[in-house]
Amino acid sequence: MQTYRELVDLARSCATSARLSTSSAVAYEFWQMALEYQESAAKLNDGKPPAIGEPPIAVVRSAADYSNVLAK
Repeated sequence: MQTYRELVDLARSCATSARLSTSSAVAYEFWQMALEYQESAAKLNDGKPPAIGEPPIAVVRSAADYSNVLAK
């Protein structure tokens, strides 16, 4: 089992990798991993998720594109 600190470090590392990625697909995958680690850390911290920063623009843009497809 991983500790809270390890999960926070993993979440932040994945979030940083997502922001630095030049591929939107890779950024999305890293961001999903960051959210999973963040959720796991929150479970060890009375449900309070650690701060991992804002999602990369590529992920935000992809989510907006996806919601536009669903709306049609």
